[in-house]
Amino acid sequence: RHGDMKNMYMIKDQSELRHKKGHVQIKNLHITMRRQGCLPTLYGLSFLVSFFAYAWSEPLTCSANFERDPALKEMKFDIGYGEETFEAYIQPDVSTFYQEEPGSRTAVAPHFVALAGKFVNMSPDNLRLYWDPDNGRPGSIIAYNTPFQATGTATFPTHKFYFTPMDSNEVVARFTVTPPQSVYYYDPLDVPNDPEQTRRNLDALSEDELEKYMILKKTKDFAEKYFEFTGRQYLANYPRKQPSHFMWSADYLGQMHWA
Repeated sequence: RHGDMKNMYMIKDQSELRHKKGHVQIKNLHITMRRQGCLPTLYGLSFLVSFFAYAWSEPLTCSANFERDPALKEMKFDIGYGEETFEAYIQPDVSTFYQEEPGSRTAVAPHFVALAGKFVNMSPDNLRLYWDPDNGRPGSIIAYNTPFQATGTATFPTHKFYFTPMDSNEVVARFTVTPPQSVYYYDPLDVPNDPEQTRRNLDALSEDELEKYMILKKTKDFAEKYFEFTGRQYLANYPRKQPSHFMWSADYLGQMHWA
């Protein structure tokens, strides 16, 4: 019995020793792999194993909704090319974002009133865009507008800007930022109430210049119809392609998705 007890203690001691050695080996392995940058890989593999084990045991689900967004409304318009249609987003009643009955809440106007300003050069000339301090001092240059191009900047209501040619300080157009308008056009080719002069101005353009001008003219005309329909400014060029990637719905505060 004494021999049995001795053997038992020996087995216990050897077991503890092996355990300690194993712990040291694992700890050393942990330190070595950390030094070699392998731990993230191990953790990643561990995550993938756990994920697939769960995926195989549970049915695959997804919260994606592929139905047409009810906030998209068909907009019909005619800007001289026959009747066209466009899907425009009409913002729902603010109450629906709280999952409440429409009309139960009133939208609050933000205190921060900054907005985007876009300035479009519809002429064949290179121009400079200046911010006007409106105090008699020279303006600050914002950007150089090449022919038939636009430039943008962050701005505030009542800010003033102006265009000048590259070779002189003559002001050819002035703008005062007046919300909700964000896009401002300089078009010296379209002469109001004088279609003959307008035609002569357009005839003087090259084929490439005329094509660029007509894109901006169509965008300007469409933007007016878009504002009438949505109450928002159209900042892109028209026409533009519809989004090609899936967009997750954002219907109310606290909405969650899973894939």
